[in-house]
Amino acid sequence: MMEMLTNLVTQSGVGATQLSAILLGVLFLTMIIGLATGQELAFVLGGAGVIIGYLAWGGPGITIAMTKVYDQMQSYSMVAIPMFVLMANFLTHSKVADGLFLSIRYLLGPLKGGLGLAVIVVSTVFAATTGIVGASVVTMGMLSVPVLLKCGYKPSLACGMVCAGGSLGILIPPSIMLVSMGSYANVSVGKIFFAAIVPGLVLSLFYMIYV
Repeated sequence: MMEMLTNLVTQSGVGATQLSAILLGVLFLTMIIGLATGQELAFVLGGAGVIIGYLAWGGPGITIAMTKVYDQMQSYSMVAIPMFVLMANFLTHSKVADGLFLSIRYLLGPLKGGLGLAVIVVSTVFAATTGIVGASVVTMGMLSVPVLLKCGYKPSLACGMVCAGGSLGILIPPSIMLVSMGSYANVSVGKIFFAAIVPGLVLSLFYMIYV
């Protein structure tokens, strides 16, 4: 396959820059096809990378992919990521978030914008326990948006509160993004967590003040 691609490039007079553009186009096309057919995101991204690596470098491209996978399997910091995802699933399916949102909703109900404050508070708690955005956004979207709209909140504000609160999941420790950054940059994940606590809580406070 690699020899055929090399011969085709040589015969057509395509330069290295043009070849890179072609491979980039094939990469995005492969990803779009994979996602459109309903395949799992991890396999779409990984498979597209392996395919392009093979087209670009041949056998060494497969070796590079295998080496990177093995390196990630040996990363001590990366072990935390599936645990965070598992914890988010526990919170979502155990209906703990439902009860928490209902309790804070009753507690802050008398305040102006109390329902919106409840959304931000629960999103902050989710961020401090799951480390991912998806769990908070999906759960709070299903729980709070219908109630917010029923109580007269603007649709833009209701959706904005859910999305903004969900974004705290990548900033307030524990955070999968911070774990990944610490692993790739060879920096202590614990120190990154300490550095992100105050900015995350301040951002949450500003959200509540705005609401």
